[in-house]
Amino acid sequence: MKSTASYWLQQCKTPLQPSNALSGLVDVAVIGAGIFGTSTALRLAEEGKSVVLVEANKVGQGVSGYSTCKVTSLHRLSYDNITQKYGSDAARTFGHINEAAIRDIDQNVSRFNIDCDYSRRDAVTFTLEKSMVSDIEKEVKAAKKSGLEAEFVTELDLPFPVEAAIKVSNQAQFNAYAYCIGITNEFIKKGGIVYEDIRVTNVSSLSSPHTVETSKGPIKAENVVLATHMPILDRGGHFAVCSPTASYCIAYKVKEGASIPKGMYITAEMERTRSIRTLENDTILLVGGNSHPLGEPHDGNTEHEYEELDAWARKNLPVSEMISHWSSEDYRVPDLLPYVGYLHHGTSSLFTATGFKKWGFTTGVAASKIVTDLIMGRGSTGHSLLDARRLNIAKSAPEVMKTQAKVAKHFVKDRTEHLLKPTDIEDLANGCGAVCKYKGNTVAAYKDDNGAIHAVSPVCTHLGCHIVWNQGDRIWDCPCHGSRFDITGKVLHGPAVKDLQRFE
Repeated sequence: MKSTASYWLQQCKTPLQPSNALSGLVDVAVIGAGIFGTSTALRLAEEGKSVVLVEANKVGQGVSGYSTCKVTSLHRLSYDNITQKYGSDAARTFGHINEAAIRDIDQNVSRFNIDCDYSRRDAVTFTLEKSMVSDIEKEVKAAKKSGLEAEFVTELDLPFPVEAAIKVSNQAQFNAYAYCIGITNEFIKKGGIVYEDIRVTNVSSLSSPHTVETSKGPIKAENVVLATHMPILDRGGHFAVCSPTASYCIAYKVKEGASIPKGMYITAEMERTRSIRTLENDTILLVGGNSHPLGEPHDGNTEHEYEELDAWARKNLPVSEMISHWSSEDYRVPDLLPYVGYLHHGTSSLFTATGFKKWGFTTGVAASKIVTDLIMGRGSTGHSLLDARRLNIAKSAPEVMKTQAKVAKHFVKDRTEHLLKPTDIEDLANGCGAVCKYKGNTVAAYKDDNGAIHAVSPVCTHLGCHIVWNQGDRIWDCPCHGSRFDITGKVLHGPAVKDLQRFE
């Protein structure tokens, strides 16, 4: 089962409008055009700043266009954990900035008339296990104290029973790709400049004004915002503390006459997660889940993740024809909260946001508000809590150690296995990939459906880990820090900025 383009990309018909050409020094260069990047660019343009938005591929077609597109302050079970680790004031601040982000998106959809299948829905985290009912109860209590309209329920409109759930009213869902296109067009109307298909490879100057090095020449900017999911600059060290994960989505037509759930649902259980929502006026059902560390699918084959998710959906939900299926990537953080603000100590003109934990549509919009406030020289609610420069050993050391142990395992184990036990390229089936010996070289080889070999270096251009084959998506993943490459070696996802070496 080979993945396809996400449903969102297939459905959005709104074109991106042309923008002016860049001329001279700009106030801000925003690198990356997902939800955080486009939201930040628009806010800054509305503040009167000259802004250029640079995207390595197409606006909105990265991680933002490959998700379940839920706009909610309910992040599975988060508020009780945040309360326990940081206190009730911190949890209240987190709830406040997420609710404000929903209002911002709602207002933008209305004032710009963005056609993005936007609708208000209930968000629900449910459990099928009696052992987790107390966790739901604690989350309801913490969420209420954090300002959310939360309630404990035991009955839902799902076609199977649950033990308990937390429901938060007045949340939302949308087509994030269409939304990103919509606000980017408004950014362009306000004089913003957009460059697609231009990869930023470095920001060479440490102080303002910065020289942004790109595949098409340099850009000069007083401030630079790294909105690349994981910062492409390693100076902040975020690559070393955030852990990449993969998850899967399938869109289905609904069986004729069937009653379908109208809210947005996700399981409290972390193993074999399940996420459910509707779209297109409740005619399409989207099922997501099966999250795992990138490069470590449950049985070693990412194609089986789609198959297992499909089998579960057909057993438990009124679905018929599969329309499309795709995977997404995100990062877990060691201390529960995303990193937002100045990239590192010593800079007042480099900014970032990362570590959204699959909930980037509210936290990404909240981050755009924080970064805009910092650039405009004013304080911002939530910055001290989410400060990207923080490193609290007491709160994050165990998870950081787990992340580094995983990186070390892959760096050593994968290299050793690929050196001592490479796959014989003659044994490689059509449509499959593996690290092989080929013409005297150790290569990452993909044999296409016609039997042609596509060989690239197995060494990730970020920090040298070996890549692994992703059968479900037919791409190469770096399990250490989350870079992804297509079969020709082209970078699909950073932090890598250079393509893999190709072998003929």
